[in-house]
Amino acid sequence: MINNLSSIHFAIDELVGNATDSHTSTGTTSAQSRRRSRKRSRNEDLLVEVLTTTVNKFGEIQAVAGVSIRRIVDCFQFETEGASRKTESVR
Repeated sequence: MINNLSSIHFAIDELVGNATDSHTSTGTTSAQSRRRSRKRSRNEDLLVEVLTTTVNKFGEIQAVAGVSIRRIVDCFQFETEGASRKTESVR
């Protein structure tokens, strides 16, 4: 997770740096521009990959949490029904 987090920070820093460089530099050659485009593309691909992986992990966590919540609800429902039966049998 820490490795992924550092990759995200690196990718974001690189993207921000490239955006800043492209806005502040003047007179760049076409070769420099192509290198930056390729570098930016690789960083954007890395960022998309990291974000996709993270979203997929959140989806898995949400699915597991849904199952756990369902079990808890079933437990409370069972306890509620048991308590209702006890109070009815006492009456």
